[in-house]
Parts: sequence; C-alpha cells; structure tokens
Amino acid sequence: MELNGIAHTLSGWYHLGGPVMHGLALCSLAATTLVLERAWVLRRAAVVPRRLVRELVAVWDPASPSAALARCERSSSVLARLSHIGILAVERGKERPLERVEESADAELRLLRRNLPLLAALANIATMLGLFGTVLGMIQAFELIAEVGVGDAKVVAGGIFQALVTTAAGLGVGIPTLLFHAILRRRVDDRVLQLEAVLDRLFGEARGCGGMVSP
Repeated sequence: MELNGIAHTLSGWYHLGGPVMHGLALCSLAATTLVLERAWVLRRAAVVPRRLVRELVAVWDPASPSAALARCERSSSVLARLSHIGILAVERGKERPLERVEESADAELRLLRRNLPLLAALANIATMLGLFGTVLGMIQAFELIAEVGVGDAKVVAGGIFQALVTTAAGLGVGIPTLLFHAILRRRVDDRVLQLEAVLDRLFGEARGCGGMVSP
C-alpha cells in the first residue's frame, strides 16, 4: 500500500506540473538512452581490449607482421582497426606508420565522442524547461491573485505547486545528465590515452626507410 501511495503521489505531481512535464519526460528518456548507448560504445572491450593488447605486444614483429595482422582481423575494436592500418603500413614499407594511424584516429575519436554534445544539450534543455515551468506556474498564481486577492492561499497554491514541481523535475533531470556527461567525457579521455599508449608502443619508433618499428 505504501508503494502504491508513493506511485500515486508521483503521478499526481507529474500532472500538477503541467505540460512542461511532458518535455522533461522526453528529455529524461533521451538522456537515459544516450547514456546507455555511450556506455556500451565506450566499454573497454569495444575500444582497447586487454586480451588484444597482450596478443599484439606478444606477437608484434615488424619483420613478420602477419601474426599481428591476423589478430586484428579477429577483433572489431577500435584498437584492432587502428592497429590494422599501422601494420599494413609497415608491411608495405611505408615510412612513419604511426602518422598513418593518426590520420584514421581522428575519425575514430569523433565516433567515440559522438552524442556527448547532445547529452550536454539535453541537460541544459531540461534545466531551462524546469525554469519555464516555474515561470508559467508563477504567472498562473499571480493571475489568480489578481482575480480573487490573497485571502485564500488555496486559490494560488496550484500555480505555486506547479512552479515548484517543474523546478525540481528540471533539476532532477539536468543534474544527473550533466554528471553522466562528465563521466563519459572522462571515459573517452581514458580510452584515448590507452589507445595512444598501445599504438605508440607498436608503431612509435619508425626505423629507416622501411618503416621498421621497435615495440
């Protein structure tokens, strides 16, 4: 019974908050979807798998890159795609293979950061919608005060309640969204540093005209 009472209260708050609550609900749904999508994309196994790192470091031989190439072809991770480019550059005798990798790394970095600006925008939109609902609620309250005076507080309570509910709802959506945005940005930075460390170890020391690399 207690849980039903809570659910009923939340439902009542939602309706008393007015039409702005629909926009906040959409922002919350969109933000949750983006957070889950980014968390999946940025998981370590999809970007810098530990097993692949160990295998590449163990088998990498610039004079015989076929073993490392085979391991990259068995993985769909970002590291596998970038290492594949570097290994092919070494195999074809290209100079400075790391530079070839970096050219493609820009596109991969954009994919890692995709949707993060939208997540930040949703946090701001939710906060602004909450403020908009606050203004609408106060307008309603003052309109009623102008009509009936201030003798009965119940008359204006609905408008004030709407203002408070939308403010709380806007902050309740905006604050967690900003927090997850910061966490995901930090995760992108961590993944990039991990990628750079492995790729530099594999291809960072080009030797001679043949593009030989010392791990």
